[in-house]
Amino acid sequence: MSTARTQGGGRWLGMYVAAYLVFLYLPVLLIPLFSFNNSIQAAFPLQGFTLQWYATLFGNSALTVALLNS
Repeated sequence: MSTARTQGGGRWLGMYVAAYLVFLYLPVLLIPLFSFNNSIQAAFPLQGFTLQWYATLFGNSALTVALLNS
């Protein structure tokens, strides 16, 4: 087995792993960005900046009690 073939295969494997990780983690990284969006739909372009979703989240008394109990 030649070393050129082994190194080339390693390069393709590295590119495959990098593409797989981007495909896997990019949606997870975009979720916080969409949480500041003023629109109900998660789509580009973003409609504006708001903290409404966080106010609703922390305004939920059942969730607050659950967080304090845990």
